[in-house]
This record gives sequence, structure tokens and C-alpha cells, in this order.
Amino acid sequence: MTLGQHLDEWLASKKRSITDVTWRGYKKHIKIIKPYVKHLNLWILDSNALETAITQSPLSSTYSKRYQKNVLDTLRTAIRAAISKKRAPHDALLGLEPVKVPKQKRRVLTRDEITKLLNILKKYKHGLVVRILLVSGARLGEILGLTWDRVDFDRAAIIIDQTIDTQKRKLKADTKTENAPRTIMLDATTMRFLKQHKQNLASAIVRPIKREYDLVFQSKDGGPLYYNAARRTLLWALKKAELDAIRIHDIRHSVITLLLQEGVPVITVAALVGQNPETTNRVYAHVARTGQGVS
Repeated sequence: MTLGQHLDEWLASKKRSITDVTWRGYKKHIKIIKPYVKHLNLWILDSNALETAITQSPLSSTYSKRYQKNVLDTLRTAIRAAISKKRAPHDALLGLEPVKVPKQKRRVLTRDEITKLLNILKKYKHGLVVRILLVSGARLGEILGLTWDRVDFDRAAIIIDQTIDTQKRKLKADTKTENAPRTIMLDATTMRFLKQHKQNLASAIVRPIKREYDLVFQSKDGGPLYYNAARRTLLWALKKAELDAIRIHDIRHSVITLLLQEGVPVITVAALVGQNPETTNRVYAHVARTGQGVS
């Protein structure tokens, strides 16, 4: 069997066991690298042959270090599957050097900057989406996947147990990780905005594509809100606040970093954002070590 044949089989088999988003990522990665490695014989595969083939690809000249790493990580994962099936030598990957990605320091919002943004967001149509991200540290897909039966006005809370595939605009009845399902308590102001938003939706004329679910945040067609609608709202608000642009996901990073800096225990922060405490501690160890105790 050639590596190309194995990659096709591996990709087809993974579709049944991973999320659509992850599978589409794998598919893109394989499409980039497969033309240059597909001829390699699996049974005699070694790192020298792999490196020669990879060097002949446009990977290093076309893509960022981060994306190069992602592509080669996918290739490694596929080859490990071949090794486990005894289709490739056990040392096929030995000596294949990983791509070193320079650490990029992400912009982190301060509490004052978050407060400033919260005030500005009131003026924007989709400002409530970004507001909830800022006060909860949730993933965008989790907030776009909120349905009204997951909003508890009596307890001032939202229940996170489903998410939206932001690329396909499709509601998924599960979460990204096993730690993600959770209940998040929200402040009175955010709950008041949610109640007003519900009243506004009730009086609006909506032309739905599907009414299988009653989404809190909808597009004009009644379907899930587009990712770019939230992203543009964030960028407009940042510009109005005279702050540098950040990504949507940097909001989550900011919330986690800020809480740890203020001395909130790792286990509490992890529960809020739906992470395994070990993951939070590992990724944010440098922050946790410098956090101040609560006086």
C-alpha cells in the first residue's frame, strides 16, 4: 500500500469519529501534502523519504509556520494509524523534525478595556453576542448555539450543552469537549438585555430556513447568526474604543488570563469556560504563577 492510498482510507474512516470541523481541517491538510507523499511505499517508509518529499512541496514557501505544523501534525497522525495497523515500520517517524512555531503573544484585554467595550457594545445590533463572550469567556459557537430553553431567567443563567458549527451554520447537540457542558451565571444587566432581545425577536418578522430550534441569536433568515456578524461587531466596537484589533477567540483568552491574574482559582476558571483544569493550568501556567491572592 502507498501512503496516498492509506491517507484516503484514513480520512474516510475518521469522518465517523471526529467533528465536522476537525475532519474538514484534516481534509484540507491532506489535500496540500498528499500529491508529494502519495507515491511513498508504506512498508518501507522512513523519515528520510518523508523529509525529501515534504521539501519538494510548497508547504514552507506558501504557508505560515503555524499552518505548516498543522499540516504535518495531521500527516503524523495518519502515519501513526498506519503504524498501529502494522502497515508501516514502527520507527517510520523517527527523526522527522517538527516545525518550530515562534510563540506569538496574543493581545489581552484589561478589565478597564472590557468595561469600556461593554458600554460601547450597547449601540450595536449584535453587541449582546460579544457582551456575553466578554462576561463568560465562552466559545462563540456555544453562544450562537444558545436556544431560549437554555436561558434561565429565574436563575440568571445560561446552559451550555450544544454548539453551532460556525462554518456550516448547523446546530450540534453536543459540545466541543466533555468538559464544555456547564451552567454559567450572568450579571443582572446582561440578563436584562437578553429579556429585551427576546421581546424584540417576538415582534420581528423572521423568514426562517428551519424552525427546528428557537435560537437566541438569529440571522434575518431565522437561521444561526453568521460568524462574521459577531466578528465585525467586535472590530467596530474595538475601533470605537480606540483599541487594537483582536480575534474573537482572544476574548476567551483575555477572560481566562484576567481571572487568573486576579487570583481566581484555576479550577473555578476552568469550570466557567468549560475546560479541563489540567488544560487551563498547563496553557496558562505562566499566568497562574503570577496571579495575586484575593484580599
